[in-house]
Amino acid sequence: MLIDKDTRVPGVLHNKEFENWLLKDNFIKVHPGLTIGSSKLGGIGLFFNQDKDAGVKDDILARIPKDATFDYMGLLQILEGLKEDEKDQEAEGEEVAESSIITAVLKSVQPTNETEILTCYFIGLRICYNRRYLTEMNTESPLSKFDPYLNVLAHTEVLGLPQEDVGYEDEFIRKLRANAERLHEEYNELIEDLEHVHPCLTFEEYYQLCGAIKSRVLEIPHSSETEEDYYTNITLIPLLDFANHLNSSRSHAYFDVDKSTNDVLLKLNRLRMPQGIFEITISYSTTESIQHFIETYGFIPESNDFQLLEYRISPDVCNHHINAIMNTSGQPYDKIMKWLRILPQFQLVKSSDDIFVNLFSNSLPLIFIDGLQYDDKWTENAYESFKEFNEIELSHEEFTQSVLPMLQHQESDYDFINAIGQIGVVCNKEFPTQESILQVSNYDSDEAFQLLISKCNSFIVNVAHTVLDAKPPSSSTKSFSQMTTSYYQVQHTFFLALVEKYDKTKDISLPIELAKDEWETEYRSAPKQITLN
Repeated sequence: MLIDKDTRVPGVLHNKEFENWLLKDNFIKVHPGLTIGSSKLGGIGLFFNQDKDAGVKDDILARIPKDATFDYMGLLQILEGLKEDEKDQEAEGEEVAESSIITAVLKSVQPTNETEILTCYFIGLRICYNRRYLTEMNTESPLSKFDPYLNVLAHTEVLGLPQEDVGYEDEFIRKLRANAERLHEEYNELIEDLEHVHPCLTFEEYYQLCGAIKSRVLEIPHSSETEEDYYTNITLIPLLDFANHLNSSRSHAYFDVDKSTNDVLLKLNRLRMPQGIFEITISYSTTESIQHFIETYGFIPESNDFQLLEYRISPDVCNHHINAIMNTSGQPYDKIMKWLRILPQFQLVKSSDDIFVNLFSNSLPLIFIDGLQYDDKWTENAYESFKEFNEIELSHEEFTQSVLPMLQHQESDYDFINAIGQIGVVCNKEFPTQESILQVSNYDSDEAFQLLISKCNSFIVNVAHTVLDAKPPSSSTKSFSQMTTSYYQVQHTFFLALVEKYDKTKDISLPIELAKDEWETEYRSAPKQITLN
């Protein structure tokens, strides 16, 4: 029995029917010791009973056929097949074809990546599901075979909607709220485009599917036909997507692809196999970034391995602490950063017993160069600078009316100021760029740069004290509020450890031997910027 009779899988009414859907309808093969059950890590998980391993000794716990998985190419084939089936059916009245609904969703949302493409297909499938079960039209459909999985997606635990004010926000919490608002706008446009389709779906259903698919997809490797290299497909894999996460140093299993059949395999790592019955875990990501896990999977991982936490500093906090360290008064360092293309953020790297500031590929120390002055009269030089930078001719009136307001808008609302030379910051009577500022300011020696890092670390610790003094979020039973509280607590754990270490050693910089390229390239937030054409 794959699913114990006492296990309640969200979205599954009858365990035996869902088990038959997995094993018989989709031809998934499983090890006799593999079961689905309730997990201490949260929700549902996969388990292995070592007592049922005798005589088998097969490292393959599950074999999921390619046709039982969902990637963008497979879903396209399903859509094309549906269109062919509908051609053979006689049109009845003005009934809307199910293929046209899925196509309309893709056209309305205009997905930009594989995860969004999969989401569009399943939103279309959900609308077709609602039309079949909320009305009596078209009750028989080839799409009915996806209903069991649709119901699992509809009940997957996701990050709740940010509907209430919990009295605590930082840049990441604001980003989550902005994402929810973007999805709501996307949904409203979809409903307008599908005004002829009734019933459709609610925003709560739309938000649920977006979160569920984002949290359940995996990157499945495939061999390239022409190269020794491989490529990955973003894929939904029934059964395998019940496996919970542990970091790569502790997980008990991993997934692979049978090159001869393209079946997806869940394989046991016998070197890490505990005794008795234990939960099968896989690693969702080799790097545990707190914000990435919340945004993608809806939870904060528990780990003894390295974890990353990025923190973005507000303009007021930046200006207050940097002015104090530099013995200046009233300098708008937040604006200086924008002209010098310095992001007001840093990354913390924490293990079970240590913590560091990762300043690799981070230009934040440059803000502590002596003598930086904001030129509040930069608009007087902007016209000539814009023409020279872009090598174009335009009238002063045209510049004043159309270009200058956009440059000012960038300075007030964006991270970087594009489409013009650096004319907002003066140092030693010059207007240096980020690339030239160390030489212009005479900080181009190793000793001088270490001084900048020392001041930067002091600044980060001062920011940490500000964070630790912040009022905690208000308590609530709602999902988003609970996540915000958990995030606040983890953030405090990081910053408290940083302050304690700094008080003891003053040495909090990440050593180069611990640094990883992906920490700088994949887990740093990109600047908010626009390009003027």
